[in-house]
Order: sequence, then C-alpha cells, then structure tokens
Amino acid sequence: MRFTEENTKNFKSESLKEMRISGSMMIPIQLQKLIKYFPNTRLHIGYSQAETGGPVSRFSNRSGDLWKKKLNSCGLPAPNTKIKITDVETGKALPPNERGEIRVQAPTMFNGYYNGNTKDVFDKDGFIKTGDVGYYDEDNCIVFADRIQDMFKYRNSQIAPASIENLLYQHPSVLEAVVVGIPHEKDGNHPMALVVLRAGMKAKEEELLKLVNDNVIDREKLRAGLQIVKRLPKTTTGKLARKVVRDLATENALVSLKK
Repeated sequence: MRFTEENTKNFKSESLKEMRISGSMMIPIQLQKLIKYFPNTRLHIGYSQAETGGPVSRFSNRSGDLWKKKLNSCGLPAPNTKIKITDVETGKALPPNERGEIRVQAPTMFNGYYNGNTKDVFDKDGFIKTGDVGYYDEDNCIVFADRIQDMFKYRNSQIAPASIENLLYQHPSVLEAVVVGIPHEKDGNHPMALVVLRAGMKAKEEELLKLVNDNVIDREKLRAGLQIVKRLPKTTTGKLARKVVRDLATENALVSLKK
C-alpha cells in the first residue's frame, strides 16, 4: 500500500502501537513519512539474514527513542551477537564510520548449507560473511549500505548504488530509482540511473541528472546517463531485479521498460 496525504487523511492509527520493518531497508525520507502518518506507532527497525537464525541488530524497547535519531540505521547489535566490519578486499577489521562487509557471529547462526559449499561462508574467526556492506557509527549503531553483489567498480573504486539512489529519492517526483554499472572499455563500469516517476508528477531527465552529479563525488557521477522509464522489473519478492535492469541497459533494450 502506498501512503499519501489523500489516502491517509482519515486514518485513525492510535491503536497501532508497533510496526516491524523487514525485507529491505527503507530510506530515511520514507521512514519520516511513516512517522508522520503513524505518530503514535513505534517502528521496529532491524537487520537479519536467514543464516543468522535471528536478528543481527535492532532497536528494541530498551533503546528508547534512539531509533528516531538514527533513521538511517538498523539498530544496535542483538544480545550475544558479535558484529565486525571488514575491508571488502582484505578482510581487515575497520574502525567506526568506515564501510566494509558486515560479518556476524551469533549463537543461533547456521552451521552451513545442506549439501552445499560453505568454505567461503565463514571467515577464520567463525564469523558469517554476510555479503552486505555497511558500517557502525560512534554509538555502535549498524548502518546497512548495500549488497556486495550490487556494487560495481569504476576504475579502482567500488560504487555503492544505494547512496546514489537515496539522493534521487529526495526528489518529490521520484517513485523508484535504480543505479547499475554499464561496462566501459577503459573505466570498468560507468554508473547509470533508471527512474520511475510518481503518477501525475513531472521531472526532466536533465534535471534529475544534475541533481545527482551536483551532489556526489566524481566517481559516482552518472557517466552513463539517466533515463526515465514507465516501470522497473521486479523479483518474485517485489525487489528490484538489478541484473535484469543491467542486462537490458547493456544491450540497449531499455525501450521495453518505457512502454
């Protein structure tokens, strides 16, 4: 369900005390809207994987209103759970506010995949390599940034699509946004964005392109451009199918998304 001023003006939400968010992270601007529409509701924001057997991090009732001050975070480490952030390439542990792979050790985590290769799932200390990128801040709150598999290289730098996508979501006309890497002979990949506009809203591609390129560091600039499309392909669970988008963009077949 999409919450708008129109379809929520008659809401009576006083009886809704708690709401849990799972599946994927919501960007802060979306969370701010939820708080506006449900002012008496506590949002339980957390992070987990099937392999961990339970929550990795969360804002519990004991953390008070800290979640309201940390809308970009998925909470504090769960009880008896150890989390470390490591360099994606070297595996070296990183200090606060530096992005790397999230690795987890918990009493409820799995022992391995049934009839599967688990050699690369755990590091030498017994932590699960989640395949997720994030960091922890000065208050030990965990911030999810992106999936390693969704990242791509521009020259010698790793690009995290989510940070560029979050910038596009700040534009009031943007309903959905996805950033993928388009292969480039010399640079490895060039970032490209596809955007779906809200019904009845307007924006020009040049306007959105300028919004990004004026507010990101040089390596994150949309060198492969930005296109407005009618729809974005989804997985069976409703998530953006990035590989399909990337394949269509690489093959110059995006016309199918503009119909």
